[in-house]
Amino acid sequence: MNRQAIQGLTLVEILVAIALLGILVVLTAQPLLFSLNTSGISDRTLSATRSAQDVLERARAAVVNNYNSPSISAVTKPSGTTLVCQDLAPDGTVGTSCTSSTNNGVTPYMRRLTVTTSVTGQPDVVLSLDVRP
Repeated sequence: MNRQAIQGLTLVEILVAIALLGILVVLTAQPLLFSLNTSGISDRTLSATRSAQDVLERARAAVVNNYNSPSISAVTKPSGTTLVCQDLAPDGTVGTSCTSSTNNGVTPYMRRLTVTTSVTGQPDVVLSLDVRP
């Protein structure tokens, strides 16, 4: 029988194999961790967008139900979310807040609703909607 055939692997060969395996694990783990981090950021942004859209729809309903004097303050908002309502003139200029009734008996041309929701570690989510009577 040949002695080399039954000796097996040397210690150096095993160490080289372990080192190569370690390098492969590091090279494949880095993109995987980046992908998981990106997925978490996307989930937070999507959740904030859905929350902002929900607030915007409830605010739109408040404006449609009572255009001349909408009760925007009654719209419930999660923490980190702001809601702004402004009057818009026909020429596109932005007026004051729309919480008051009509200006000198004139119904506002349009009302702009803007919802801003904070996302941890990301830019804020801002949604706007223009509502006409």
